[in-house]
Amino acid sequence: MRRVAGRHRAARDVLEILAATRCLSIYRGQIRAIVSRIAFDQISRPHGWVAPITARFLNRINGSHNETAVERLCSDDTVCVDLGFGGGAGLAALLRHPRRVVVGIDPSVEMVQRSRRRFGGAVNAGRLILIQGTAEHLPLATHSVDAVVTVHSIYYWSDWLAGMREVARVVRPNGTCLVGVGPNANAHAKQLGLDRVGFRAPTVRDITAGL
Repeated sequence: MRRVAGRHRAARDVLEILAATRCLSIYRGQIRAIVSRIAFDQISRPHGWVAPITARFLNRINGSHNETAVERLCSDDTVCVDLGFGGGAGLAALLRHPRRVVVGIDPSVEMVQRSRRRFGGAVNAGRLILIQGTAEHLPLATHSVDAVVTVHSIYYWSDWLAGMREVARVVRPNGTCLVGVGPNANAHAKQLGLDRVGFRAPTVRDITAGL
């Protein structure tokens, strides 16, 4: 009798496990969508206690791309904007030029505060100006900067056309605009489920439409 009862319990446990597995499979898509939304919101505008972790993550994955973008600038580009600077890797690269004045604009309050602490010397010397703002409404005068650099941030703009029109407005005639976009960004986003929550990388035509 004990052996039979044990078998019944084992069978019941198996059925419960199968039922739980079915429930997980049903909700897996919903769970993935929630996680994707949280990740998208955090990367586009780092906030809360996770913000420092997000900043380090962004610097690690985007650092070399920021370096490459800054290397493309001319030495005459003395007033440069890092649009959507995130963790600050691009700011650090831009500030290596001794005569350059850098304007960092980011929608995240936490990223602005973090960079003020990190680059306090440059801020106090007047070489770095940090502003909370968005690409669609740049708080800069017309034709006031030599170059705008934005690396892997255009994905999170609410309006590409409006953002690029603003970039064209603030850059001086014959100025420089560098937009960094990953060649496989859409494919990678699809693998992570980010395409379901609004992630889409622009084409060259999308980027140049507002210029």
